[in-house]
Amino acid sequence: SNLSTFCGDKICNGGETCNTCVGDCGSCVIAPPNQPISLVADSVDQRNPAIYGTKIVYDDNRNGNYDIFLYDTSTAKETRITTDLKDQYNPSIYRDVIVWEDRRNEGQSLSDIYMYDLSTKQEKPLAVGKPSEEKPHIYGTKVVWTDFRNNKGSTWNPDIYMYDLATNQEAQVTSNGY
Repeated sequence: SNLSTFCGDKICNGGETCNTCVGDCGSCVIAPPNQPISLVADSVDQRNPAIYGTKIVYDDNRNGNYDIFLYDTSTAKETRITTDLKDQYNPSIYRDVIVWEDRRNEGQSLSDIYMYDLSTKQEKPLAVGKPSEEKPHIYGTKVVWTDFRNNKGSTWNPDIYMYDLATNQEAQVTSNGY
């Protein structure tokens, strides 16, 4: 048995559930059979959801462009994460870190990768200014994405890159040989 896993450590793990540890896993959301749970009452698009524990992140078009929002099922509270007038979309979340694809620098690149730390309330660019970085995912301290910096003229040449939040180092993971 893992002694570091316990109810009250603010991490829903080790077999804890919303039934056994509300403090770590949040309250159970129970819907009637075959009925959706309405988390957001808005008539525009909410899409590209990702979840970690009780936190659901998604992009939302209610402000005339896509922004990243967080909905915490344990508090039933929604929080707007991004406010730039350009689109932010395709979020991913792990613990207190959210990453997404961002078009605020459109013109210099098609899209970049940004992150937001919920515990420090700090936003940080991770991959900016290359032709395009897309579809980020996070696990632990590692963020991966599809990257087009190695395009050869009109030939699409996507590779996978990784950024380690613990070391602040970026590395190319794959190379397709073009």
